[in-house]
Amino acid sequence: FLRGASSWAVDLAVPHSVNRLTNEGVQLHIQSDLVGTELLLPKPLYKSSAEARDFQLDTAFKPGETAQRWDIRLDGKLHAGAITNSQGLQSLVANLGAGKLWESSMVNPAPGLRLQGKVERLAADDWVDTIAQFIDSLEDGDPAAPNPIIPISAQLGIESLELGSHSLGQATLSMVSDNAYLTTTVKNASLDGQVAYPRNHWSKKLPLNAHIEHLDMAVIDALNSKDAAVNGRESAPLDPRILPPIDAKIVRFTHKAQTIKNLVLRAQPDISGLQVTTLGFAYENMQLVGQGYWRLKDPQGVNPSFKDQHQTQLEMVLQSDDFGKGFAHIGLNDVISQGQGAAQLQLSWPGPAYLPSLAELDGRIKINVEQGSIIPLDPGAGRIVGLFALQALPRRLNLDFTDISNDGLAFNRITGDALIDKGVVDVNLVQLTGPIGVVDVVGKSDLNTRQFDQSITVLPRVSAALPIIGVITGGATAGVGALIATGVLKALGIDLDRIGLREYDLTGTWDEPVFQTRKISSRRDR
Repeated sequence: FLRGASSWAVDLAVPHSVNRLTNEGVQLHIQSDLVGTELLLPKPLYKSSAEARDFQLDTAFKPGETAQRWDIRLDGKLHAGAITNSQGLQSLVANLGAGKLWESSMVNPAPGLRLQGKVERLAADDWVDTIAQFIDSLEDGDPAAPNPIIPISAQLGIESLELGSHSLGQATLSMVSDNAYLTTTVKNASLDGQVAYPRNHWSKKLPLNAHIEHLDMAVIDALNSKDAAVNGRESAPLDPRILPPIDAKIVRFTHKAQTIKNLVLRAQPDISGLQVTTLGFAYENMQLVGQGYWRLKDPQGVNPSFKDQHQTQLEMVLQSDDFGKGFAHIGLNDVISQGQGAAQLQLSWPGPAYLPSLAELDGRIKINVEQGSIIPLDPGAGRIVGLFALQALPRRLNLDFTDISNDGLAFNRITGDALIDKGVVDVNLVQLTGPIGVVDVVGKSDLNTRQFDQSITVLPRVSAALPIIGVITGGATAGVGALIATGVLKALGIDLDRIGLREYDLTGTWDEPVFQTRKISSRRDR
């Protein structure tokens, strides 16, 4: 964790009398400003090679003693006491931030690491990486039965808990070890919970137990960010093959006004990584059922071009006998009323499971929902519309139908199929049928920029259009647009003006969709 060269002042004091030698030992004092040396440690201990920071180390060598005590001070950032013997480090007590260790802290300290104190900034993800490297350096026992993770305890107050380049604000962090687990507890406005990791890390018998009271989307966003000036080294993603079984529960997962409660995740190790056996929740009116995997692309290391490349895939089904009540349970109160059916989602990205990326997201969406109503979007509401702007459609139609009211746009059925490519949803066809007639949606919705580029065709249920609606809802065509494009309506002698066919271009953002009426005369002779 050090790199560079600095000037050092070394003082060695050797007592002249035997009594002083026995009591005080040969005293060693080392001091440097560390200019020229880079500290490859996370914040608040990281420093560049050009920065000056006073460092002092003191110890004494006493006759007959097998353990060595070290006193380490780093310019108001760290005061640590360590005990070593012929087997290496036995204990380390460190006070981070301003303040000193009490002498009592080093009287018969427990084996392992103990962290305490208050710090202005702490880079959490990089501390995890640093501690992991340190633990790896201590594992020199029998390969068939490695040493367990050394005991670690901590009690830290943090002004700014940092993940990547984001700050999550104030936090407290505590750690405690027993014979089986190393348990970490974090309390923060965006992250509140604890994770118990098996100390016998090589064994896959005990699971990693996580109970998270609250997790906000801000944590996921922070994990996806990068801090270019953290510690001068690029860390490889966590290898899923080293993880034990996982049994995790998130009591509250929040994103703005939305809250998903009691989300459960279970996973089992396999030869390539982790197999996700359970991912979902179960409410009275709605359930999410999912599974998938997180794997290395080349777990045997036979192709150097695949080094450290990961792949994550999830397959989920969201089903409900009343989507209106189900969505209201998670804070989506203005999307749909009633509605029963299912939505199937297949999502994948080339990275670890804990770093989903919209820019690299691929997958597929299938929708089949019956007997409900799309709740209309009031002008200027300024809220998320979603993949399709059906909520904003009723006030654009300007038709005298009782189906279009303050209660929303009633439907008998909504079906759809869409592909996701690098975060862009390509809607092959989403079709709504109901008292209004038939509504077709095709085009793209960009998850990255949150913008629409779609076409919407509306075939009202007027007497002249009833035969065509029967054909469409009977599944004989890909939709109204296909009937126009292939010339079927023209061949049947259908007057498009008489049946009231309307087409719209949908652009703009999810918050402010823009509808423009399209003239369909240019398509009548195709």
